[in-house]
Amino acid sequence: MSARIRILIILLGAMIVAGAFAFPVWFPLTLDPSEIVLFPELPESLYDAFEALPADRRDNYLELRDEDVRIAANMAAFALQPPRVVPEDEQANPERSGQVAIRDGEFETITPNRSAQGTVTLYELPDGSRYLWLQDFSVIPGPGLRLFLSDLDGTALEELLDDDEPGDFRLSLNELLLDPLRYDTGNQAYDVPREADLSRYSSVIIYSTELDVLYSFAEW
Repeated sequence: MSARIRILIILLGAMIVAGAFAFPVWFPLTLDPSEIVLFPELPESLYDAFEALPADRRDNYLELRDEDVRIAANMAAFALQPPRVVPEDEQANPERSGQVAIRDGEFETITPNRSAQGTVTLYELPDGSRYLWLQDFSVIPGPGLRLFLSDLDGTALEELLDDDEPGDFRLSLNELLLDPLRYDTGNQAYDVPREADLSRYSSVIIYSTELDVLYSFAEW
């Protein structure tokens, strides 16, 4: 075999090896853009809805997918379902006789996909009973979302979130469970135990007990 043929065979082999290593880079370029699935772990029925999300939300889910695909897929799958909306005839503030607003706050955005909007007000009645009122409220749907009173103020929560990894956030024994979140959108009320020592609590948090993910908080 001549030296020229041997060189050609070596070069051809080198090209094949290089092409194999670069496969993840060049192969997507051969596909029709309409055939590329951004988040294949989602149910196929949700592919179009995922692609239709605003770019910041879509990119945030994909970043989270690289860190923890299970949490990202669960969050996205729930968020892409129709929100649970409070019936129109239930959205009026009860305005119970003698009630006094004693705490209030506004829900914060943590990431594009861990976000709630609206205000929360704690009312107390003459008989000592209390309730939380969520006004102009909406939250990105998530699995197992629940309301808690927390002893952490906004500064402490933000410090924890700076080091937050998917699924790392844990409730302490000091958090007080109120109720599972009944609706994702609309004004709604939640009772607060009259025996709760309100001096211990600095915020209201919305937390996924299924994923150990904090979705939003409101400091008061």
